[in-house]
Amino acid sequence: MAGMIYGREIQQGTTGVAAQQEKYRRVSTSWHRFFNFGSQDIVSGRRVTESLFSVARSTVREKRLQRLRQVDLLGRLQQLLRNPQANFRGNQKDALDAVIRGFSPVLQITRTGGGKSLTFLLPSYCSNDGTTIVVVPFVALQDDLQKRCISLSIRCEIWSTGEIQTAPIILITPESFTTKRFRDFLNRLAVRQQLDRIVLDECHTVLDSSYDFRPQLRTIGGILQSLGTQLVFLTATLPPRDEEEFFTTLYLDRAKAVVIRQPTTRPNIQYGVREVTSAEEEDLEGVEIVKAGLAESWDTAGLPKIIIYCQRIDRAEELAEQLNCGVYHSKVGTTAEKSRIVEDWVALGGPIVATAALGAGVDISDIRGVVHIGLPKSLRDFVQESGRSGRDGFRSASIVVFARSSTTATEAISKWVSPEKEDITEYVRKSIGCRRTILSRVMDGVDRGSCQEEEEACDLCTKGQLLVEPSPEPDFEQVGIRDSITWAVGESLERNRQVARETEDFIRRLRFWKDNCVVCYHDQPKLYKSHPFGNGDCQLVAHNQSEWDRILEKVQEVQKILRSRKEIGRYTGCYYCFIPQRECSRWVEQERDSGSFTLVPGGECCYMGVMEAVVGFFLLFGRLRDRDSALVKAIIRRCGQWVEDGATIEELLRVRIKWGKLEASGVCVVFSIIASILERD
Repeated sequence: MAGMIYGREIQQGTTGVAAQQEKYRRVSTSWHRFFNFGSQDIVSGRRVTESLFSVARSTVREKRLQRLRQVDLLGRLQQLLRNPQANFRGNQKDALDAVIRGFSPVLQITRTGGGKSLTFLLPSYCSNDGTTIVVVPFVALQDDLQKRCISLSIRCEIWSTGEIQTAPIILITPESFTTKRFRDFLNRLAVRQQLDRIVLDECHTVLDSSYDFRPQLRTIGGILQSLGTQLVFLTATLPPRDEEEFFTTLYLDRAKAVVIRQPTTRPNIQYGVREVTSAEEEDLEGVEIVKAGLAESWDTAGLPKIIIYCQRIDRAEELAEQLNCGVYHSKVGTTAEKSRIVEDWVALGGPIVATAALGAGVDISDIRGVVHIGLPKSLRDFVQESGRSGRDGFRSASIVVFARSSTTATEAISKWVSPEKEDITEYVRKSIGCRRTILSRVMDGVDRGSCQEEEEACDLCTKGQLLVEPSPEPDFEQVGIRDSITWAVGESLERNRQVARETEDFIRRLRFWKDNCVVCYHDQPKLYKSHPFGNGDCQLVAHNQSEWDRILEKVQEVQKILRSRKEIGRYTGCYYCFIPQRECSRWVEQERDSGSFTLVPGGECCYMGVMEAVVGFFLLFGRLRDRDSALVKAIIRRCGQWVEDGATIEELLRVRIKWGKLEASGVCVVFSIIASILERD
């Protein structure tokens, strides 16, 4: 019943008169609103006035917010921390003001170690008769948050498959958040008027997800929209240029968002880079750096804690053996064993070698150094991982060791790369003048000078003695920070408009070539009459069978490439016609804007064979000009997939891409560009 749309009389039975049906409609819709099922009536293009149930529910939440707005937040902060001298740091107060005033969505970008969790901890402490759901993408961080809540006397529960009691704070993973069991629990909270807000911690991870990696993160947006509660998003690493993609991925209205941003760079971290000539030297140099760091005086008790990051598990284990220390990665053991490894390291100090598995989920205050062996995957990953050090505010170090002559580094520096990879390769260059300028420009959308006197000087500023007098710092504390990054936002908006135009053209061209034959259209444009590819109206079938067989053979070759599971990426579209599932009539989205699709019983593809015919014909008789081939590669690269400059068109067909809102494969881009060539010719 909950999913039915009122207005289809067949759903209501056939025995009632119109007045009885209308009465049934009003009563049933009110109950559905009460239970938060999402039903609605539309009258003359507008929504019906809210029912008493929804008004009452909103009134209860508003009264809690009104009481919260009357609280002395600073006094309660000092009470919470048991410190009469405690005060708000960075943009904490601005974020809290946005939360207690009821704004939604609220996006808070605060540097690592900046205390983002206070944004939901303090309101829950001050008003514990409601419930805050905190979605935590890392189990280690979930455990840390629960321990912190317990130490602060805030009741907190971690969601499990068993029955759970309500609490001011409930922690849950994205995988559990999307289950029907938990969504039923959310509905019960809403009915009891207890659901205050939903918080997505480390929200930048949404941009890292895909249908191969943590796919549940991609479906959270649709669920959030159906709940009608306050939404808060927390992260330390969301560049201004990625904001538009973030809001689009989660189906959020950017115009209503309150964005609160703080500078990303950490003044107490000394950033440095060491360049070597080979991968073997990377390891040797990294080991020497760690040994030197252990011998240095850091004004801390015991051995200083140092994390050495590697991208490969085998390399991490080899380095750990050389350093005679612990190692942490995704396959090192059970959750309990991983926790024990970290606990032993925290207790004993010294180095630990890890992959990205020991990343954003680590909240240990006295880590003195982070060493990256090899280039990090992106500048965003680097900021997260280097930000593990110095969270207590004391001096710490971040050093990247990389081999410029290695395959990865050579490709990254000498060829076209994705913006994310280009950022980290620019960071390690000596010519930039100051490491912090890249961090601020990319992560904050702000141009700045060299390291200032109150900051630990990076290696370039130390060598060049480029320390300058402090320059006026942009006012990051204001909610209107978006105005200070207009250039980055404008660039992002234009990029999204371009992608929207490309995908719209792709759909338009699909519809055209569904009803037209590329062979006859190309060979006899003046005499051509519209007809589908290969039907009885095609003159070539009747007059030149051998030529037609050649064309069919090429089309089948394209189909063979696309149908080979080893060749084409998973989830790139319908595996019958290769069209994005969002556009194929054989599929239906499981839930609105969820990104998950199921087969329609008896459904048929509406564009079967369309792309293969156009692409196969053109590859047989045509040739992409250099500029067209470059355009195909540029689009695919912009969609996040690296392709070699020398890659053939056949190789591009099977590449998986995220093209705007479409999960697709390279054949869609190739088809669209070829169709545009046929249009202009």
